[in-house]
Amino acid sequence: MTDRNKSIILLAAAVLLGCISIGVCLAVTVTSGVLSPQPGPASSAAGGPGNLYVEYILDASYSMNDPLSDGKKKVEAAREQLSRSMRAYPPQVNLGLRVYGHRIPYQGREQESCTDIEQVAPAAPGYQGEIVTWLRDFEAQGMTPIGIALYQASKDLSQEPGKVNSIVLISDGQETCGVDPCLMVEKLRASGFRITVYVIGLKVDDPTRQQLTCIARAGGGVYQDVQSDVELQQALDQVQTEIEKNQAVAVAPATPTPVPPVAPAPPTLVPTTATTITPTLGIGLTQVNPIDGMLMVYVPAGKFLMGMTESDADKMGAEIKINMAILNDEEIRAIKRSFQQHTVYLDAYWIYQTEVTNAMYAQCVAAGACQPEIQYPPYPRDSYYYNPTYTNYPVVNVDWNQANTYCGWAEGRLPSEAEWEKAARGTDGRTYPWGEGIDCNKTNYGCGAQNMGAIRVVGSYPQGASPYGALDMAGNVIEWVADWFDFESGTYYASSPSNNPLGPDSGETRVVRGGSWNDVAGGVRTSYRYGFSPDGVVYFIGFRCVRLP
Repeated sequence: MTDRNKSIILLAAAVLLGCISIGVCLAVTVTSGVLSPQPGPASSAAGGPGNLYVEYILDASYSMNDPLSDGKKKVEAAREQLSRSMRAYPPQVNLGLRVYGHRIPYQGREQESCTDIEQVAPAAPGYQGEIVTWLRDFEAQGMTPIGIALYQASKDLSQEPGKVNSIVLISDGQETCGVDPCLMVEKLRASGFRITVYVIGLKVDDPTRQQLTCIARAGGGVYQDVQSDVELQQALDQVQTEIEKNQAVAVAPATPTPVPPVAPAPPTLVPTTATTITPTLGIGLTQVNPIDGMLMVYVPAGKFLMGMTESDADKMGAEIKINMAILNDEEIRAIKRSFQQHTVYLDAYWIYQTEVTNAMYAQCVAAGACQPEIQYPPYPRDSYYYNPTYTNYPVVNVDWNQANTYCGWAEGRLPSEAEWEKAARGTDGRTYPWGEGIDCNKTNYGCGAQNMGAIRVVGSYPQGASPYGALDMAGNVIEWVADWFDFESGTYYASSPSNNPLGPDSGETRVVRGGSWNDVAGGVRTSYRYGFSPDGVVYFIGFRCVRLP
C-alpha cells in the first residue's frame, strides 16, 4: 500500500471532529475574518429547507486568475456567480463556505499553501449575507488541496438521520498537495458519511476534467464543465435545483453510524489565521487551535507545587523496593529525588484539553507532515485506525518524534514536564486532577477487570477535570512530554531551575506522564513520572500539545 493510500484510509476514519468540554466550547476573540450569523428561521426538524446542509468549496489557487472563454477572470466569475447563488437559497438552508489558496502564495511556500484552507462560514442558517460580503475581497494565489478540503467540508455537515448533505466544489485545477481527492470521497462515503458531491470545472484541460469527474461520480453527484460566466451561472442554478429536490427526503444510513459521545458545539467560526487573544485571559477560558481544530484550555502564569511530598516519596520508595528487590538503597534514593517536591514558576500557556485524537492526527498525515501510526493489531482495539467508531479516541502507537512533529505542525510543541503537571494539578499540590481520592467515575484506569484494556473516547470523564478544565490527565493513555528523564541520579528534578524548567540537556529516555487505562491508582497520580525510549511505540502512550499566547 502506498503512503498516499494509507493517508486516505486514515482520513476515512475521521467521522466527527467535536469540541470536548465541560458544558460548551467557548470562543476567543479574534481579529481575522470572523462572521457572525444573522438571526434567521429555525431549521426544520424533518423536511423543508432546514433539512439541507450545503457546503461550497471555492478554489482560489493561482490559476483562477486565468480567463474564461468570454475573457472574464475565473475568480471574478466565481465571486459574482457564487454570491448570486447564495442569495437565491431560502434563509433556512444550512449554507457554509470553505476556500483554499487565498492567503499563502504557492511560489516557494508550497507546503504552507497546501494547508491554506479556511472555513469562511459553517453549514448553518443565517450566514448568506456575510458570505456574500466576504466574497468581495480575496486573492487567488495558492495551491490546490482539494482532497483535504473535501475531508474538512464533510465533517462540517450533519450526521443526523434524515438530513441531506451536499458539497459543491468549484475548481479549475487538479489536486497539487498529494491527496487523491477521488479516493478520498470514496473512502468517506464507504465509512458512513452521507454526502453528495457536485463539481463544477472552470475551463479545465482533459486531465483535470477526468479527476473532477471522478470526484463527482465517487460522491454520487454530477460534474459540469463550464467555459463562460453565463455557463457558470447556469451550472450553479442546476446544482441548486438538484439539491432542493431532496429537501424533504429522509436519508437514513444503511447501517447506523456510531457517533462517539461528545458534547455538541454551537456553530462557531474557526479562523485559520493567527488569532489575537482577548486581554481578559483567565481560568476557564478555551480556544480552538485553528490548525488542527483541537480545543485548548488556558493556564495562567504563576507558581505551583511540583512533585511529591517527602512522605509520599518515602511510601513510593518503599513500594518500589519491595517490588524491585534488585535495586539498592542508593538507587532508591535517586528515584525518590526524581519525585522531590519543589516550587516552580511558569509563564502562561494554552494546553490541549484532551489527548490528540485519531482524526486530528490523520489531518497531519494527509498534509504530509506526519508519519502514519505503527499498526500493532489488535491493540488497543481491532481496526483502531480504520473504524469511524474510534475517530475521537486518542492516537497511540506513535513515538516521541512523531508526537513532537505533530505538535510542530499544529504550530505548538510538546508540553514541558512542568507545564504538563501544572495543567493537571493546579497550584495546590493535589494528588489527582480533581483533588484527593481515587475515583472510578473520574478517570479511566485499571479500576477492576471491566476497565482493563478499555481505552475510551477522549473527554469521557468530565468529573475528573483539572482546575483549568483539562481532561484525561489521569488515565486513558500515558502522554509524552518534552523533557529528558534523569533516572540515574534524579538530581535535575530535585534542583531544577525555578522558572520555566525544560528538563536535562540530554538523556536516554523521555518523560511520560499521567498513567493509562491499565495502571494502578498510584500510576495516575499527577506527580507520577517515568521514562520511556523516545523510539518506543506503545499502544497505551499518546500525547497532547501546548501553544503560547
